[in-house]
Amino acid sequence: MLTKTLGVTPIDQRAYKLTDGYEAACALAALHYQGILLNTTLDQFITTMPIAADHDPHHGFSGNLFAETPDACATILPKPLVEWLRRYTDDVVNLSGKTPLQLQAALVKATPIIIWAPLKFNWPEFRRYDWGIGIVNFHTVLLDGYAPEEGYHIVDPSNGTTYWISSEKFENSYNLRKYAVGIQA
Repeated sequence: MLTKTLGVTPIDQRAYKLTDGYEAACALAALHYQGILLNTTLDQFITTMPIAADHDPHHGFSGNLFAETPDACATILPKPLVEWLRRYTDDVVNLSGKTPLQLQAALVKATPIIIWAPLKFNWPEFRRYDWGIGIVNFHTVLLDGYAPEEGYHIVDPSNGTTYWISSEKFENSYNLRKYAVGIQA
């Protein structure tokens, strides 16, 4: 069982003046951790991000990376994220639907995991979009550690910080959608 963090270096998306794009910041931090795209900055990386013209996050990023988009669920979901990241490595794996124990097992294998959950792991706010029901307060963070006493270790791109969150709070939020993408060692 992993009892420490992987030590992923956070990328602060606000330093790049991004309003949204947490997924890209998490993905690039995970790629950097695995030794991939080490000379690529977040502003360079986002230029290759697929954007959903129809604002459906199942097709690409829905919204505007640089401004609030109240009519869009500003995210990119696991399938198009995996397709995008496979441009850079074949070691991307869609872990969506996996149990928390399976996520812990991936961490033991040095796999940082991109996770979708409500902002600050709070209660979700749901909304109907043209493509289906989405979570308005969706946020994306990078999971890079687990310890039974402390819970899960989070790398948060919204402010470039890391913190521990209780297992109960993490698992309640993760289990809402069970969206997860890992970059394997």
